[in-house]
Amino acid sequence: MRIITIVFFSQLMSFMAVAETLPEGMVLNGVAEFKELNRSYFVGALYLEEPANTAEAVQALASTRRMMEIRVTAKRWSPRRFSSQWTQLIVANNEEAMLNRYSDEFIAFNNMARFSLKRGDTLLFDQSPDGKIVIHVNGVKTASYDRIGSFDMLLNTWIGKRPPSTEFKQSILGAVDNAGALSLYEATTVQPERRDIVVQWMGAMQQLAMAAGSGEVPAASLGGLANATTEAVDAASTLEIVPDKIESTKPASQSIVVEEKEVVAELVEESVAVEEELVDDLELGDDFDIDPEIIQQQHDMMLKLYRSSIVKQTLRKVQYPSRAIKRGLEGLVVVEVRLDRFGKRLSAERVQSAKYSLLNKAAMAAVSSVESYPAAPIALKGDVISVKVPIRFALN
Repeated sequence: MRIITIVFFSQLMSFMAVAETLPEGMVLNGVAEFKELNRSYFVGALYLEEPANTAEAVQALASTRRMMEIRVTAKRWSPRRFSSQWTQLIVANNEEAMLNRYSDEFIAFNNMARFSLKRGDTLLFDQSPDGKIVIHVNGVKTASYDRIGSFDMLLNTWIGKRPPSTEFKQSILGAVDNAGALSLYEATTVQPERRDIVVQWMGAMQQLAMAAGSGEVPAASLGGLANATTEAVDAASTLEIVPDKIESTKPASQSIVVEEKEVVAELVEESVAVEEELVDDLELGDDFDIDPEIIQQQHDMMLKLYRSSIVKQTLRKVQYPSRAIKRGLEGLVVVEVRLDRFGKRLSAERVQSAKYSLLNKAAMAAVSSVESYPAAPIALKGDVISVKVPIRFALN
């Protein structure tokens, strides 16, 4: 079982440490500057417990502490550009099976930059020996989870088969001397006001969560990190729900329409207002040089992985009705879920029914029990996203 921890606003001020000093027991394995079209975007640094000058050697240290830090060097790095560049690197350096397995983390990482990053901003991924990964944005601890494989998915973007450049990979592996990148890395530091932005943003999201009664920061606010199992589920496939124990399921109607409480709606408006004050408007010409074909390919892959994430989060809530188990009932139910860009469920409708009403109600109950879905990645088009969730009830 994967454990996700979200840091609440009241705790944030105690997590303001960044990797400005070398962590105890760690060595700076290498630093490299990421450029595109002669424009510098960030300096990356890889920290390990012991030096490793090959990709295989770094991967062999999977059960030790490893850290990836990104220090932004661009004057401005728009969410769309951030998403496009990292999507391209992640997809190019990881097998599709891994992308499907870690689709939740893939979406989460793409959603980290919900506001424009600026020079000095930092993203830190800290993997401990026990597999727990802690994420910091501008020195503020925002989330943690315990999947080593997802760290490797990100690490492959630097040391995989298709890194940003051969020089970048060799520099991260410490195989070449890159004094220029090291000097730029040391000179790039986060500004206090940029830390405050993350604190305010997290605080607004927690207020929204408390008003909704969940007590947890919504997945949309942290890019989709939510409680999950480690099983991979393809969005186009069905999942057999085989009962480990008999549990009852509350009945649900055939069509679900979400109605927000007035206080929640007010907080949504308030959080949006806070974000508008902190976030720069996208410049229309900022992404003019991205190849349209690449954009379409990234969009298609992102949509597939986003749908996979939605399917998995729904399937985790499915319970096999006890009466259906006793009577030996089986069947397939397909539910179409409609979401807005922030992951808010607009509606859910059964588009394919099983023969038995018990199974149909259990499928709809699973959808209604999902408290929040991840926000749609910046790269996805459209204001409403529809996902068909296939749920197969089967007995051994």
